[in-house]
Amino acid sequence: MSRFLAPIHGWLFDKIKVTESLEKDLINSYKDVFGEEVDKIVDSINEECGKPLGDGLLEDLVDSDNIHGWLQNKIAMAETRQAKLLAEAIKKFGEKAEEIAFTAFNNQASILAEKAKNIYECGEAPKIYEAINPKYTHVVKKEGDIFIHQIIRK
Repeated sequence: MSRFLAPIHGWLFDKIKVTESLEKDLINSYKDVFGEEVDKIVDSINEECGKPLGDGLLEDLVDSDNIHGWLQNKIAMAETRQAKLLAEAIKKFGEKAEEIAFTAFNNQASILAEKAKNIYECGEAPKIYEAINPKYTHVVKKEGDIFIHQIIRK
């Protein structure tokens, strides 16, 4: 197991933070419409799945003796909490909860796409692929619909 933080660890930590950000947006949107009833759902899910990480830096939060296991566990917890939140809200509040979720997902996608557009050159599919997989691969040629990529080794 790795005992130091590499770029992939930051990328995985960002996945957790993005998932938790969407979770927070969903909770706030649901509370705005459905009120305190949402708190009961969230409390139950947090008790079962653990609470979100909240703010903090990866190096301050991670178990440095088990970086990969810690990241894998936190990703699973975040994704499970989000899935349970969506399932419970839609079950309890119906179509309106589904509409709110759709809006929240679209809003987050727009924000992340705008950030990526400002950071990466993404005008063509190979550049989009490189933006999604930064520092690890780059496209060296295209054959039909298949992109041939090379792993970048440092």
